Amino acid sequence: MALTSWSALVGLAQTLTYKPTYVSLFILILIEESGCPLPLPGEWQLIRAGAQVMSGQMQPLYVFLAVVPASAIGCSILYFLARTGGRAAIARFGHLVRLDEARLNKLESRVRRLGPPAVLIGRVTPGMRLPTDIAAGVFGVPFRYYLSLAMVATCLRITFFLFLGPVWQRLWILLAPTRDTRFMLPLAAAIALLLAVHYGWLKRPIAALRKTLAAERPPIWVRYAVALVLTSAAISLAYFLPSLAPGKSWALLLLAAVLVSAHAGGFGPGLLSSIVSGAAGTYLFLPPILSWHVAARTDIALLTGFAILGVIASGLMHWSTRTFGDKPQTT
Repeated sequence: MALTSWSALVGLAQTLTYKPTYVSLFILILIEESGCPLPLPGEWQLIRAGAQVMSGQMQPLYVFLAVVPASAIGCSILYFLARTGGRAAIARFGHLVRLDEARLNKLESRVRRLGPPAVLIGRVTPGMRLPTDIAAGVFGVPFRYYLSLAMVATCLRITFFLFLGPVWQRLWILLAPTRDTRFMLPLAAAIALLLAVHYGWLKRPIAALRKTLAAERPPIWVRYAVALVLTSAAISLAYFLPSLAPGKSWALLLLAAVLVSAHAGGFGPGLLSSIVSGAAGTYLFLPPILSWHVAARTDIALLTGFAILGVIASGLMHWSTRTFGDKPQTT
């Protein structure tokens, strides 16, 4: 029973997001404007709708008729919730829409300086739409001014993203020859990273990493972990985007990761980066691919030279950091 319900829920989500319809636009925009974050922003649905308009599958007038009422209902709900709950509700739930006390004070100064037109400016500013609705309710902007300006901003947003849809469609067709695994995996990772930054999911991990690296002597596990991350990133770039490192130039990209690892962490992390890079080069880049066997003598010479250069470079970077750097790095 639970599995069936979950499958139905996943099917509904795919129906709403994969190919936009007038009904799905109304539902998703209503949910988002009411203050509930969505995995994909409503702007993405409008871009997809713009592509559908270009192909003649949707009519722009009907898109407006679906989105404007949904936006009006949703932002009105959020406005009155903020007006009823006030600052106490923001202190408790503001993190859900990335609104804290400092940001609220900034919005308050803008509202006092500009008056109701601040609603129009905030609603068309990326990332400020929901905080603007909440601030308008908290600061008591008259509802008749708020709703009229909010709907003007909504119409401007719809127009912009509908025009952006055909551009996205042409770009997608242009990238069609490259839509294989090696291209789509980095693209998916980049999109996931953008969503994480957009919704603030990386805020705490980044703050913790900055605090750790700001210490006088980072723990040894941090330096080795940074070396592994840098090396893995270089290997991923060389493997998934071979145009960045054609031929045997992947070795230069991995050697750069070794140098940065040694400079940041010392000889030990640099040596670890050299070993991981050499193993990845053997298995992923040298024929026969996905095998630990190296057939050509030139490739054996390349691996040997890479190992020697990696050890020498790690030692030199470690020595220069100890000699001329502000803080010594030890293994």
